[in-house]
Amino acid sequence: MKKVALLLLIFPLLQLACDNGQECPQVNRFFNITGLGVKANSYELQNGSYINRNLNDLDSANFHDFYLTGTLKAEYYGVIPKPGLTIFPRAFARDVEPCPSAGYKGSEEILAGFYMISLGKYNADFLPGDTLTNAILINSLPVSNYLIENSQQINFQEFTVKLKEKPDPKEYQSFKVIYKLKNGETYEVTTPRFKLY
Repeated sequence: MKKVALLLLIFPLLQLACDNGQECPQVNRFFNITGLGVKANSYELQNGSYINRNLNDLDSANFHDFYLTGTLKAEYYGVIPKPGLTIFPRAFARDVEPCPSAGYKGSEEILAGFYMISLGKYNADFLPGDTLTNAILINSLPVSNYLIENSQQINFQEFTVKLKEKPDPKEYQSFKVIYKLKNGETYEVTTPRFKLY
């Protein structure tokens, strides 16, 4: 009789631990960079609200409203195997924490360099072929700080580039963005041409 009572007590705990309906699905923890995508954007006021607008070839935008969004294309790896049966519930915290997305632990790759090269005359200080290291911010950081932040691993798949210096409004702007990893991989993207006034 004692064995039956013990089983009746343990069985509900096993059920709670195994099938509580709150558990997150298995997710790959890391991402491996396979490419780079960059879009030129601007904020635009429409009907009293700001919207994001993608800039295409020969478009124009206000310099203050301009930004580039970069996305590291990736494959995901590193699934944590689900634990087996336990008498302790595993997912009580799921009520407050959202389930993580793929690649939530970042990339184990290390950033070696980030370059944004002007393909036209940017202004009197930056000519065609010049690197705009001192004229940009990445995720609101100077390039050197962004490199330090990603010196042990790359934390996020997305980044934003803002210009600090006003370009020549008469010149078309186009940029080559280069994302270089310490393992030797290099990814390059060229933006369309546009005017920034």
